[in-house]
Amino acid sequence: RELVAAAGVNGMVGGQYLDVTASADLDAAGVRRLQELKTGRLICASVDCVGLVSGLSGPDTMALSRFATELGTLFQIVDDILDVTGDEVSLGKRLRSDERHGKPTYVTTFGLERSGDLAEEHHRRARDALAEAGERTGTLEQIADYILTRRR
Repeated sequence: RELVAAAGVNGMVGGQYLDVTASADLDAAGVRRLQELKTGRLICASVDCVGLVSGLSGPDTMALSRFATELGTLFQIVDDILDVTGDEVSLGKRLRSDERHGKPTYVTTFGLERSGDLAEEHHRRARDALAEAGERTGTLEQIADYILTRRR
């Protein structure tokens, strides 16, 4: 049920709809909401499902949900930064495609430098949430670190 909801109109499908119909002058809250739906809900659902399968409950589950929320935001910010600063060959797509299509992104809303600061902040929050999630979070920490530093 969690994955279906995350993929539907209150998740990825809704985010994609907003992405296609949003104007470039979407405000900061709108950009955050769009990206949360487009990417974040699926990441959250994936992590929540792992928690369910693992038999986690209570505080550990809440900490993992916070981690997933921050990870989804981190992923989208880094993706937006790479759309401007990345290497087309490594990324496998043309750069500045969002800008060319007039799509609102973290970079167009906050600027490149502030977006980098926001990425660092969400990475820190993700790691902080993991610190509250029990002992077996090493792989999730590595995923958060990779997303922050990825170049493709």
